[in-house]
Amino acid sequence: MSRKTITILIIVGVLIAVVLLGLAWYLERGGTLGGGSVEPADRGIFSGFFPTDSEDTGGGGTPFGGAGGDGGDGRGSIRLGGGEGEARELPALRKIAEGPVVGATVFLRDGEPLARYADRRTGHIYEVDLSTDNTKRLTGTTIPAGQEMYWNKDGSQVIFLYIDDDSGRIVTFAGTVHEDTNEFNGSFITGVPLALASSQDSDRIFAIFNVDNSAVGIATDYDGNRRVEIFSLPFREWRALWPNTGTIALTTKPSKNVDGHMYFVNTQTGGFRNILNGILGLTALTSPDADTVLYSKSTPRGFETYFFDDGESERLAISTFPPDKCVWAADSVAVYCGVPTAVPRGDYPDDWYQGQVSLSDDIWIIDRESGFTDRIASPNVLGEDIDIIDPKIDEESTHIIFMNKKDRSLWTLRL
Repeated sequence: MSRKTITILIIVGVLIAVVLLGLAWYLERGGTLGGGSVEPADRGIFSGFFPTDSEDTGGGGTPFGGAGGDGGDGRGSIRLGGGEGEARELPALRKIAEGPVVGATVFLRDGEPLARYADRRTGHIYEVDLSTDNTKRLTGTTIPAGQEMYWNKDGSQVIFLYIDDDSGRIVTFAGTVHEDTNEFNGSFITGVPLALASSQDSDRIFAIFNVDNSAVGIATDYDGNRRVEIFSLPFREWRALWPNTGTIALTTKPSKNVDGHMYFVNTQTGGFRNILNGILGLTALTSPDADTVLYSKSTPRGFETYFFDDGESERLAISTFPPDKCVWAADSVAVYCGVPTAVPRGDYPDDWYQGQVSLSDDIWIIDRESGFTDRIASPNVLGEDIDIIDPKIDEESTHIIFMNKKDRSLWTLRL
């Protein structure tokens, strides 16, 4: 064999080795051979959707975080991939938007779990596919200083409360999200509701307005049609929930030194039924079938949580603020709650509502029928300190979403 032939063989061997090393590095970084690809982690979820500047992502840079692996909660992770043999892992518990966000909701479309929320600073509305964490901006309408949002069942219509730049007052806007045109339009509502509640099983909204110093309760479609006045009361300090079509739950606004009361209102007749009476610091969350109330009361050492069913109260081993940290599954059996790992000294619930006290929560499931409780996730394992507020659950109980009161970031837990 000539020296020239040997030299050529050496060069070819070197080139083959370089190609093989390069291929191994590519596969190690998440590449695939044929049939699609998984984006490397450093490219960001927004690749192919919108720029990742702070205005358009709803919170400064790519709005996703959290640890890899199984999230430290012992619940495993799902595997995703575009082609055969490839996958990436999503932790069951993870952050899906940096925040501050407002008005998050979750629902299923064709069996796929989706979350929607608005950036609190711009009012731009985003949608997250919870199976992939892919995010897209649905609207570009700028509505700064968002305060609250109340969605219909499929996330297409919303009541949006925000602070008007010119007057500095809260404005109420009823809008529709148009995905095909990326528009958000609708009409303004006269007056600011004293309380609002989305129906859990229909596309209706309930609002309490101050009319001639009376609290007037009105049920209506999101576009203002089919408006029905349900009641008029002299007392105006109410919190409202609409657990099912026939029942609206009214609870007096809570304070440690004030006796709280809860009533069920029949939406057809306007009749009132007294449920709970004379409970200090009462906060309460009604099950979708309106048979059970999860409530808390103030005590000298903090607060306690109970089930109320068939006229009897049963104290639970955990304590939380049900309407703010809990959500019922659609079957009215399971309820999921953010439960503080420790409770600093204070006047509850006042100090927590006023921001004088911040809590750090684990996530628990409570079985209404057996009273069984179990911790299902611990954000502290991820190094995260989360004060859970505004949890929502999809109709088949596949995912919970919630905000962290500390920074209003948005999180999800796959169940």
